[in-house]
Amino acid sequence: AISTVASDQAKYKKMLWDWVCSLALLFVIQYIAIFVIYFNQATVNALDSAFKNVSGDNAIAGLALEALLGLGLRSIVAFLVFVGILAQTIFFFIGYFNRVLKVGFLLLISPLITLTYSIDKMGDSKSQALNTWLKEFSYNILIQPFQCVTYLALGQTAISILEGGYSIKAVVIAIIMLMFILTSEKIIKHIFHFQNKSMSDT
Repeated sequence: AISTVASDQAKYKKMLWDWVCSLALLFVIQYIAIFVIYFNQATVNALDSAFKNVSGDNAIAGLALEALLGLGLRSIVAFLVFVGILAQTIFFFIGYFNRVLKVGFLLLISPLITLTYSIDKMGDSKSQALNTWLKEFSYNILIQPFQCVTYLALGQTAISILEGGYSIKAVVIAIIMLMFILTSEKIIKHIFHFQNKSMSDT
């Protein structure tokens, strides 16, 4: 309306379209977040249903009893493995509590991300803020099914090996499998190119 130059008209039309998209995203982004959360929950519930009969409670209870009541090298090995499992549990608790805070913060700033969409697109026609937000949010939510699969595949196998006895070979294999659960997240980051600085290991 205010310009007769075709190039300027095209630029203003693009700016107006980006503003409309920004306004639409303000209402849509919450549904995107809800979809990601529900998809994650459905995946985890499916894994839980598929492996609901798999439990390592008996093996862990046996480790605790062996560590407290056993004698000799067998008791020491059981104690070390039990401490390793306990430390890993505490690590995952801290990591998941940290992720709860991250997801809450990302949801809190999501309206700001959508409002700055049109401004962000003015420079290079790309929305780095929205892309980064989507990657951060999706990663912090959807990492859980990968960790569940890793635990079911390796953690339960390690516990099953220990149920067969506390031989040196069984303990070494079990410890290696349990340690790999913590490093599997780095592999997933590398495969899916989640390499942002804010995505530090937790």
